Amino acid sequence: MNTIKNLIGSGQLLIISVIFASCGSDYEECPFYDVVVSNNYFEPLDSVCFNNTTIIDVEITKQHTFNNVPHGKQTIQFYTKSKLEISADIDLLGDTERVYVELTESGRICLEKNDSMIEMFLPN
Repeated sequence: MNTIKNLIGSGQLLIISVIFASCGSDYEECPFYDVVVSNNYFEPLDSVCFNNTTIIDVEITKQHTFNNVPHGKQTIQFYTKSKLEISADIDLLGDTERVYVELTESGRICLEKNDSMIEMFLPN
């Protein structure tokens, strides 16, 4: 620390410390999320299980919104009409209140927020 103070001076060190301390102070973790789940798989879904809720008969290209989902790790399970189970564990973190989960045509699960894909999961 003394070496840094000698190189840049104690006044400048105080300014840099204040700048770093203020970075990210506006960031707040959302306590709950709205999670929009969409089925873009090549067949209809028999059911989707997420956050202790099950919805049934999700047609191709249809969406369903799960409201007030708590942050943290959640498991989502898709069951197709042909009895295939596709599931993944997802982490709901950050300051975005709406998150999109898509079951793709190839059977992958994509997690998106702020209009950009942040993770893609291969089925468990």
